[in-house]
Amino acid sequence: MSDDRIERDILIDATPEHVWFLVNQPGFWVAEEASLPGTVAREGETTLARNATYGDYPVRVERVSPPSAVAYRWAPAFPGADLADDNSTLVEVSIAREGEKARVTVVESGFAALPDEVRDRTREANSEGWPQVMQGLGTRAERPSEDDFTTSFVVDESPDDVFAAVLDVRGWWTDDIEGPTGDVGDVFVFRHTDVHYSKLLITEVVPGRRVTWLVLDTELSFVEDTTEWINTSITFEVTPTAAGTEVRFTHHGLVPAYECYDACSSAWGFYLVYSMRSLIVTGAGMPALKALPRPF
Repeated sequence: MSDDRIERDILIDATPEHVWFLVNQPGFWVAEEASLPGTVAREGETTLARNATYGDYPVRVERVSPPSAVAYRWAPAFPGADLADDNSTLVEVSIAREGEKARVTVVESGFAALPDEVRDRTREANSEGWPQVMQGLGTRAERPSEDDFTTSFVVDESPDDVFAAVLDVRGWWTDDIEGPTGDVGDVFVFRHTDVHYSKLLITEVVPGRRVTWLVLDTELSFVEDTTEWINTSITFEVTPTAAGTEVRFTHHGLVPAYECYDACSSAWGFYLVYSMRSLIVTGAGMPALKALPRPF
């Protein structure tokens, strides 16, 4: 082990998008779990990670690159202290897709710059602590969630035809879409009058099988917390069954505790079960039109 850095990794049986939702919460490794929901890493911002046992730690977001990398700075030996070059370390988190799982690597560096009296014990304590943090992260990520909104339907059409309709976002969601919607790395913007704005990144496309989006930014004007969708992910799974081709939609992170849940789940139900299904079966969906918008 280098005197200046600690590196740990873990393979988690969860999607990279779901793991991103967890590691994109500043101080996820030290803050009490109950304090994390609703926190989001925004580059340049400092958040107080609260821990009743060890103290409260300012955590500054250094870099954010959804959904694969985020970096934070904190002062592990100095709870409550303002961050400086000689009292802080850099925590870099990266996520890589490995099949259906996520490889998470954490590198903490900068111990050499800490004061002599705290350097060795801080490095040793953190070296022992990171494996516990990684195991806890894995447990949280792999914990089944029955609260995420999901809906599904079955049609007679082939998986390829169904998959093509999933990618035709303008054909079933809204014609007010900016940007491409078909390939990994594509970023597109959804707008619905002044009610709903979302910026989404396509993080996974498995032809004929699955598409995953990550919500990078959002503004929901009809709820108090207008950012409820940020860092949630959306998955479309296409599966051949004995009854036909099933489309299963899941909005990971859209849970009943969110103020927008009722309105958003109802709207998703319409756009999936009615509009997308109509697009697949008849060739014409029922998207919101910029000139004649629907609710949501």
